[in-house]
Amino acid sequence: MLDLTGRVALVTGSSRGIGRAIAERYAAAGARVVVHCARSGEEAAAVARGIAGRGGEAVSLLADVADRGQVARLFEEIDDTFGRLDVLVHCAGRNRDRPFLEMTDEDFRVTYDSQLRGTITCSQEAGRRMLAQGGGSIITIGAATGVKGRRNGANYCVAKAGVMVLTKVMALELAPTVRVNCLVPGYTETDEVLERFGLRDPQRLAAHISGIPLGRLADPRDIAEWALWLAADAPHATGQYWFVNGGAYMG
Repeated sequence: MLDLTGRVALVTGSSRGIGRAIAERYAAAGARVVVHCARSGEEAAAVARGIAGRGGEAVSLLADVADRGQVARLFEEIDDTFGRLDVLVHCAGRNRDRPFLEMTDEDFRVTYDSQLRGTITCSQEAGRRMLAQGGGSIITIGAATGVKGRRNGANYCVAKAGVMVLTKVMALELAPTVRVNCLVPGYTETDEVLERFGLRDPQRLAAHISGIPLGRLADPRDIAEWALWLAADAPHATGQYWFVNGGAYMG
């Protein structure tokens, strides 16, 4: 059984969706968890309370991951509370879909800042601490569309492509002390995915599922199990992309 007892994990963007599932799974495996979000403090606090109610240990903290000053303060709070950081999972990210020729500078900025810039700033803070303490694991979140593209998502696809290449750069530079891997979910049953792609409509949902060999959307807990394995074990694995999409994209 995979065990994170004694380890401290920061999961950015963990007030809902995949991030929340990862935070809860880490706590169940014994980790002390930092539940993070940028704005919805009550949602993050509710996740932390739920973890505590099940016997785990968690705190909730707020920070805009695109703001280097706020990120620095976030990590200082983690230092003050736990004195170390063993795992970073960067799930935070915003997105704005629009046809490429209609996409504005603001659409690009909002998506880049949270998806790519946020991964950079958080990983720099985490990487320094992990090198100093002698070990750690950084898990980035990619997307198959960062490899193959999709309509109406130029900002998101380019940002995720950047995250995925960044993963390899960090894996090279932080080895052998810190392992860095990229978890690449497919369509996952979160409110954000269901709304953005109109998958509450049974016909559209069926059309999407028809392209998934395993015959269903991922549950956030499916992704969390992979995040647990990458944090707890994953021997001799770094700089890799781990596609978890039911076979929809076999990269």
